[in-house]
Amino acid sequence: MPKVLYGGARGGGKSYLGCRRAVELAEAHPGIRGYLCRAEAFSFKHTTLLTLLDKIDVLSRPGWSHKASDQYLIHDNGSRLDYGGLASNEDRDKLKSMELTFGFVDEASGVDPISARTLEASCHRQPEFADLSFVLYASNPEPCWLQADFIDEVRPGCTYVPALPADNPYLDPLYVDHLRETYWDLPELLDAYLNGSWAAIGSSDRVFAAKMVASAMKRSAESGGTVQWGVDVARFGDDRTVVYEHCGMGVVRLVAEWTKQDTHTTSEKLIALFRARNPKPAVVVVDDIGVGGGVVDNLRAARLPVRGINVGGAARQADKFANKRAELAWHLRTVLEGGGCLPDDEHLRSELMAFRYLVRSGRIAIEGKDELKKRLGRSPDHADALILAFAPIAVAGPRDAPSCTSVTLQEALRPYRSAGSPGETFRMTPPPRNGVQPRGWRSGML
Repeated sequence: MPKVLYGGARGGGKSYLGCRRAVELAEAHPGIRGYLCRAEAFSFKHTTLLTLLDKIDVLSRPGWSHKASDQYLIHDNGSRLDYGGLASNEDRDKLKSMELTFGFVDEASGVDPISARTLEASCHRQPEFADLSFVLYASNPEPCWLQADFIDEVRPGCTYVPALPADNPYLDPLYVDHLRETYWDLPELLDAYLNGSWAAIGSSDRVFAAKMVASAMKRSAESGGTVQWGVDVARFGDDRTVVYEHCGMGVVRLVAEWTKQDTHTTSEKLIALFRARNPKPAVVVVDDIGVGGGVVDNLRAARLPVRGINVGGAARQADKFANKRAELAWHLRTVLEGGGCLPDDEHLRSELMAFRYLVRSGRIAIEGKDELKKRLGRSPDHADALILAFAPIAVAGPRDAPSCTSVTLQEALRPYRSAGSPGETFRMTPPPRNGVQPRGWRSGML
């Protein structure tokens, strides 16, 4: 089935073209059905739907009626255009039961690739219109999965059609001048929004650029070195508890994931996974903010080598990073730039490429998790667990499981470092006695 990206400059008439194509197909082929959407149904109703109703004026064309409460337009010939969102579980469940021929996704950069695949799978279910099946994506230049699929390395069945302001006969003649005035001091954005250059937009505010992630997912390396787990803990709702494992620069694995479990059940699952694993991780890194704190306590009680990290706390390089979350994300970026590997996973790809950063008072800050979740349509649980799996911390070697002595960070590191983070506690091999360092000790950034 053909997949087309109509993308490029702002003002290129992308929404208009997608809506008009849908209406013309419905009028020309009785009984055909399509789905028009954005990431959020609310956004579609206040933007793209207005293009359908006002600019194309579909209801003034013969045979059309609008069932607003059920979110579809229907023609007297039996053709139907449903509309809505793609981001929620309800949207995706509704799509799975639809028999569609085509789909149109407006502002597709805001849609995650898994939801896009759900739409694609539903758009080949009317055999009588098999030769008309397609999915059309419209988007301004963004370093997201669209760039990876349609621009950088074109996947089978994917076609890119550039859109420029000159293609839109309804555009305000002063629009181009307005763009030049707005982005005069940001040449990369001006090139992207005026000329439709996906290369220009690059990764100007992305922690993990599309090419960086794609390259890491193509690389492979031999396993070896200390095994470390990263655990992002969720409780109830749509968020997921995710466990990633990494070994040196090479092997990275998704160990497990689950939803809707309390901290006690999550702790039991982690303990069972740890005891069954061979080789066992030398350290299990858990974000101990909120529900994660209870899991850290339970794992300590079970004598697991757990390390709780407050990602909202102060960074070790406080002059460069706004908090530890930014510092750890940037460390993963550095690892990937240096040849690190990643598993080829669509969830992970979309989440990593959604991370944005900005500079505040000379320090790097990462976009808040709530904002990222709203834009991505879900919590970035896979990416957060992966970042923890790569967290550069001091751990015991694989042969020497840490004891259950609980010490402060300053006490534990006094023989090695001059300073630590007061009050931060975790379990690790006790400091050496008489100047003798424990076998297998490894030191690193905290």
